[in-house]
Amino acid sequence: GDHRDLHSFPTRRSSDLIDKNQVMIEHYRELTLVSETRIQVTMKSYRITIDGEQLHVLALGKDEILLEGSVQNLAFAYEK
Repeated sequence: GDHRDLHSFPTRRSSDLIDKNQVMIEHYRELTLVSETRIQVTMKSYRITIDGEQLHVLALGKDEILLEGSVQNLAFAYEK
């Protein structure tokens, strides 16, 4: 399967940038956790955990999620 479901992952390199970070996740199965500091998304064979500050869901579609906030870490956990 294609594991390149994460299309863009802009990172903030400098504290003086004020542009918002946005992450688009496509082909998700379920949005399992949403808080200001952590969002978890279940995919077909793995789970994505995004940690940061002021995280929120901008748009939720049938096949894609658009997230926004100050992303500090992104982790993939493959399901057994």
